[in-house]
Amino acid sequence: MADANLNALHAHPERHATVQELMRWRPSPKEGRPWRTPRFFPWLRIAGIWLEQAGFPPGQRVRIQVEHGRLVITPD
Repeated sequence: MADANLNALHAHPERHATVQELMRWRPSPKEGRPWRTPRFFPWLRIAGIWLEQAGFPPGQRVRIQVEHGRLVITPD
């Protein structure tokens, strides 16, 4: 009989999130000058018990590999 796979995938291995937009004001490099035009950044928030179930407990450092159209998150 085959050994049980202790790292079996969960019933819902695929998650969905939306990349949102964050606006940040930047101070002028010279004191007394007005703030620069705000800059917009994409941001992504992922949260849930499923992260811990996938092996990412609170406080775990992670490595994020960035490729075009793809992010790979692994324990550091």
